[in-house]
Amino acid sequence: MAKTASMSKTDAVREALKAKVKGNKEISAWVKEKFSLDISPQHVSVIKWTLKKKKPGRKPGRKPGRKPGRKPKAVASNGDSVSISDLEAVRALTGRLGAENVKRLVEIVG
Repeated sequence: MAKTASMSKTDAVREALKAKVKGNKEISAWVKEKFSLDISPQHVSVIKWTLKKKKPGRKPGRKPGRKPGRKPKAVASNGDSVSISDLEAVRALTGRLGAENVKRLVEIVG
C-alpha cells in the first residue's frame, strides 16, 4: 500500500506486519518513519489483537447465557428439584388459603 494522507493507523500496522516487522516498539518506530504517524506501542498491541480477532476462518466464541429451550428449575434445600408447575400450585394455594395457613400446612406436613 502506498503512503497516503488518509492512511489509518490500523492500515499502517497491517503494512508493518506484512513487512515482517516484529515487536510493538519496532512497529511503532517503523510506522513513524514510513507513514509519519505517531502510534504508541500499546496502541500497536491493541490493533494487532483486533486484527488477530478478525482473522478469517476463526470461529467466534460462544455467546454467554443460557442454552435455548432449557427451562430454569428451582432447587429445594434437600437437593430435589422443584418444577415451575409446583411453584404455581403453591402460589394458587396461597391465594386461596392465605400465607399463614399455607405456612401452618407446611409445618404439619413437613
